[in-house]
Amino acid sequence: MKAIRRAIPTFFLAGLVVYFGYHGLSGDQGVLAWAGYKTHISELESELKVARAERRELEDRAARLRESSLDLDLVDERAREILNFANPDDYVVRLEADASHVN
Repeated sequence: MKAIRRAIPTFFLAGLVVYFGYHGLSGDQGVLAWAGYKTHISELESELKVARAERRELEDRAARLRESSLDLDLVDERAREILNFANPDDYVVRLEADASHVN
């Protein structure tokens, strides 16, 4: 009986070590999860690069539409695109929409 009472704390501590070791390795904040986080971070950083490039492009286009530096060709292009308008002298080439490029 004394041997069993002496072994109880040892088994309890061993169980705690196994429990915390398992969760430290494969839990939500474990070592294996950190590898997944690094992959996810790199994916998000690449998305951020794309978003920043799109933002720069949009800021450049917006700057060209300001009164101080108005680009008349850009204004003409945007008006034709938005209003679906073409001059009688323009040649219009209709392209069929490709399903792979439609967002």
